[in-house]
Amino acid sequence: ERKSFGPSSYAGDIGRNLKGCEKLQFVTFNSIECDLPCIDPTNLSCDQKRLFDICTAISSGVGSSDLLKRQPGTLNYVRWLTTPNRILRLYISTSDPSNELITLVVFFLRVYAPSWFRIEVHHSIKDGARHLWHFISSYRFLPKKYGDIIEPVISRNAYFAAPENMLLAMLTDERFHIRTLAARRIIKTREIGPDGNAILRFVIPAVNFRATDYVDLTDWQACNATPPTVLRHISCHELLKIIQEDVPMDCWDFIKFPSHTQAVKRIVKFVTEASRKIVGQ
Repeated sequence: ERKSFGPSSYAGDIGRNLKGCEKLQFVTFNSIECDLPCIDPTNLSCDQKRLFDICTAISSGVGSSDLLKRQPGTLNYVRWLTTPNRILRLYISTSDPSNELITLVVFFLRVYAPSWFRIEVHHSIKDGARHLWHFISSYRFLPKKYGDIIEPVISRNAYFAAPENMLLAMLTDERFHIRTLAARRIIKTREIGPDGNAILRFVIPAVNFRATDYVDLTDWQACNATPPTVLRHISCHELLKIIQEDVPMDCWDFIKFPSHTQAVKRIVKFVTEASRKIVGQ
């Protein structure tokens, strides 16, 4: 399915069957494990609700009449969930699914959907590094040939493996020694870092895909660590005091930045439109 005919069509056998899949009847299908977090369905969009419900149905091995009537959404690359929704809908209507279709469905149920909804529940910037590690660790069951496809994409987008984002996660870790380590690293980077008025170049570090803990996703010796900008209002003295007094994680006064691009997607669109009006001026 690597090729496409346009923004709303695929060239492969699976892709060609996605259009019109909502008209197919359910068949007896094998259940596939899916570990979704608890989430309030009223906070979900229509596409998200469809994904949650169809993942739950496949996990249980039973499709409801209500699910049969629901539309999986118009197929379009810009809408991130319509393709997974349609592929899952195709699966529960295919009596003899191909190995390729089964692989995609397993990926959506065991990797993509759990990660998506975990981000919806824990959406703060401080959770980004943990989400990245959970995603990486969740697909390790797949054959190496699929990991070789996934890992370059992650490497290009591993913004939360950057030290300043990793330190935010460590500073709010459940483990006291990790929080202490983060505080000391932040203080050290402030002491040896560049002038506060200097413009820093953001570099995505190499990702350690074999890490057994999110704190090891980054090679701290090889990267140029910089302190988190969102903590500039907290002094080194205050930072150590908060750690030493073991202030609960929920009491950290982070600026309310989301950890995912979906929440800022509309803002990016507005900024782009505004930028076009002043280009060249």
